[in-house]
Amino acid sequence: GALAAYPSLRDMTLTVAARAIDWRDPELDVDAVIALVDEPLRCAEVRSAIGRSIADYGGEITHELGVTVDALLADQSLPAGAAALGIISWAGPRTGWTPLWQRRIRMLRRHPSPTIASWACDVVTVRLH
Repeated sequence: GALAAYPSLRDMTLTVAARAIDWRDPELDVDAVIALVDEPLRCAEVRSAIGRSIADYGGEITHELGVTVDALLADQSLPAGAAALGIISWAGPRTGWTPLWQRRIRMLRRHPSPTIASWACDVVTVRLH
């Protein structure tokens, strides 16, 4: 949107765009968020903003959500990886880390970006008793 033209407002723009995601069919809206990334350092904000947005949504884990994550994983760019991690970190635990969501986090742990791979390794996928 219009805020994107002002670099000093980029974090706010990312947050607003993430809040506007329709999580029932998120692919185009998530793509719009990652398109706002103008430098690698913004990827931390993408991960955080998307994570907060989907947590606030708190709805069902839909087929469309999985399709969106798979498209982000196929992209392998830094912003797509950050967005995927924000979603997977929310959805994985809610599924009990089913094999499908475990595969998705493993893909991020092998991401070409060391930053994304490291962030993905920090996501706990097992319960310790």
